[in-house]
Amino acid sequence: MFMSHRILLILVCLSLFSASPDHEASGGSLADGPGVVVTLKSAERFEGRLIKKKAGKFVYQTALGIRVVQEKNILQEAPLEPILESYKNELNGVSAKDPKAQQKLARWCRSKGLTSKLVVHLEKILEKDPGNSYVWGVIRKEAPRHRITKKNPHPRGKGRWKRTQADLTYRALKKANWVKAAMAVEQLAALPMAAQINEDVKNAERGSEAQRWVGVQALVRAEAVRRVKTLFRTVLSDSSWQVRVVALESLKKHDRGRTYRPLVRTMLKRGNNDVIRMNAAWALGRLGDKKAVPALVRAMKATDNVRAARNNFSQLTQIAYVKDYDVEVAQTAFIADPVVDVVIDGMVLDVAVVSINQQRGIIGTALTKLTGQSRPATARSWGQWWKSNKETFAVAK
Repeated sequence: MFMSHRILLILVCLSLFSASPDHEASGGSLADGPGVVVTLKSAERFEGRLIKKKAGKFVYQTALGIRVVQEKNILQEAPLEPILESYKNELNGVSAKDPKAQQKLARWCRSKGLTSKLVVHLEKILEKDPGNSYVWGVIRKEAPRHRITKKNPHPRGKGRWKRTQADLTYRALKKANWVKAAMAVEQLAALPMAAQINEDVKNAERGSEAQRWVGVQALVRAEAVRRVKTLFRTVLSDSSWQVRVVALESLKKHDRGRTYRPLVRTMLKRGNNDVIRMNAAWALGRLGDKKAVPALVRAMKATDNVRAARNNFSQLTQIAYVKDYDVEVAQTAFIADPVVDVVIDGMVLDVAVVSINQQRGIIGTALTKLTGQSRPATARSWGQWWKSNKETFAVAK
């Protein structure tokens, strides 16, 4: 009887300990207690749940990550429900596709400390405009205040801590949204490149969409030659246009006018896969180098000689990838000629992977961006324009 009472007492104590709010969460689930809006003496507000209180510090789980605040800096905590009711009124009639309206709502949420809804609207903006200056302004302020990773077990600031922190940051992005990914970009920027470049390259090439997006952005700061292969591979074959855009910007930052040549070679090489060649044409349009115009006109003309099979059935899975490179290493280290290969799994019966109209549309869009001319996306139209303007067209030197 005495033993049974002792066992019961132990079980009660264990249950009380496990229910204690004195623990720290590093994941996305909000922990014990209701959400509140915290107002600091600096007038800043944020939404969070208190998960730990120790040694004069309050630890909150927020939609942006873990945030630690000195107790002396807290002015008040207010209930969340009244602000959520006001938010519903602000949200009424606002289109999710209107970026200006989304930015206006994001500003309102930030001013009220409604962090969870702030993230929703920042996410919608980033989906359409990955380089939005307002969003990145918010992220740069919030990133140093929050931790998105598990706790680093090593002494802060040491070499091992830095390498581990890079690894933990990428692990936190396996199933992350764009806002969390943007937070990771800023937090990785605080680490030395030597401590993270291996993780940057690995995740840019083989990570999830968010990991690849962060990886190619981190490589903007790299000076190492090895960055070039990874960035070209991404521009030519990544399935996400958001990732390809950032990879191209990374190349532009160091290219000194040399990026367009390997893209031209890739676009014009007949043996290359259609998807790879069209990604090269898309990249040339965004690159902004007018020297690519003659090559784009030539690529448009070549679409008249392509015969696509029609009225055929196919069932396939196709993966286009950059197998290897012929590399010319100069001061800025650029790729001379990517070697592209294709893996096809399934049944193929004379099918065109990319339609001729789609190819013409991509090439035509690139030509319009570089020339300022709005013309039908046909070989005849652009051929006539080039014939009349090639002598006078202002080609960038």
